[in-house]
Amino acid sequence: MKRDFLSYLGVLTVFAAISMNFSHTLDDYGIKRNKLHVEVLAMSGSSGGGTGGGGVKCVTDCDSGGCGAISCSIEYSSMLGQTVKLSVEAGPGYYACCYDTDDFIKEYFAKAFPNSCCES
Repeated sequence: MKRDFLSYLGVLTVFAAISMNFSHTLDDYGIKRNKLHVEVLAMSGSSGGGTGGGGVKCVTDCDSGGCGAISCSIEYSSMLGQTVKLSVEAGPGYYACCYDTDDFIKEYFAKAFPNSCCES
């Protein structure tokens, strides 16, 4: 009986270790956080569904910032209750855009996009 218990405990421990390692691997490489289309856009050449060309997905519906803005910031509360502030300053030829997604799990971004996104 004790031997069976230790065998089950050993199998359960190995399974738990493999599961946690797999979960850590998915987190570390961003597979769980990033949607596939973001990774595909990073690799694409000229197609990406945006108007900026070169695979850039343009965002013009900004919560703060937008076309012509040189900086923006956005604040939100994390799951731990901490206030997180994201900000970006755009360089020449770019505009700052801070926005969130309307998905089930909200994601917040502070990014710079090329001014060519505003020309449409």
